[in-house]
Amino acid sequence: MPMLSEESLSPGRSPWLMLIILGGYVLASLFAFNLIGLVVVIPFFDFSFEEAIRVISEPQFYPESKIPLLLIQGVTAVGTFILIPWIFVRQHSFGHFSDFFTTVRSNLPILLTVLIMFSFMIANSIVIEWNMGITLPDSLSWFENWARAKEDQLAEITQHLTQFDRLSHFFLALLIIAVIPGIGEELLFRGLIQNIFFKGLKNPHIAIWVTAFLFATFHMQFYGLIPRMLLGALFGYMYYWSGHLGYSMIAHFVNNGFMLTMIYLRDRELIEYDIEAMDTSPNLYVVSVFVIVTAGLLFTFFRYFKSVNNNGGVAESV
Repeated sequence: MPMLSEESLSPGRSPWLMLIILGGYVLASLFAFNLIGLVVVIPFFDFSFEEAIRVISEPQFYPESKIPLLLIQGVTAVGTFILIPWIFVRQHSFGHFSDFFTTVRSNLPILLTVLIMFSFMIANSIVIEWNMGITLPDSLSWFENWARAKEDQLAEITQHLTQFDRLSHFFLALLIIAVIPGIGEELLFRGLIQNIFFKGLKNPHIAIWVTAFLFATFHMQFYGLIPRMLLGALFGYMYYWSGHLGYSMIAHFVNNGFMLTMIYLRDRELIEYDIEAMDTSPNLYVVSVFVIVTAGLLFTFFRYFKSVNNNGGVAESV
């Protein structure tokens, strides 16, 4: 693995202990920065602290809560996914935080990254449809009921936050839902967790898939677990093959940003396609074509960086 190699991670400390420490940091920061975000935004909006708590739990009933909720989410994301990795790298690594933000001196891998993501979205649509239609045995009906309720709740909150009232609201959502997670979630999951698993397991493929599963589980959406795990594995392999976290960050941003852009264009009646209506995927022939296209693009991406690494390619800051 590139940045946090076995040599750069603290050699005298167990990777499993490092995972426990990192997990503790993340859980504590999720609570702390959510509270900090709440305290920060209250003076700027017409909410008491008690009302703000109700707004957080049932935001769909408060139309005026969109901006404050986005700001709280932004504070929490910056603290948890950017500040915590920075602190962790300073305390537990001999590497430099800036090493995460490198790329090769060529626009080709960026173009490949964008094309891979658009192709993968279509290829992955059939998995999304299948995962949403999963029915569990009667013995697990309690879990299915909980998972369906959680899925509906998160979908309702997402729909509430992405009902864009104006262009500035869209750009704020783009920053908080696409840019910050694109950087931060990749720092945490691929940059830290995937590297630590690699140190402990000595197998990059297991490290990538275990991290992808944790990434999917973290989002608390059982009926999106498998497609999100595939997405996480895609980000993981792009990082592993390239040696530069910047490409998985770009891919993550494209995935989230494209979704928001399509919602905005639909709401402005500039397009008719509803990207949130994931009940049906393109027909099997179309999906099969894009599976092949995605595989071809990934192979090209892999071969490009294999050639760059063999030739001692030079990296530069993004």
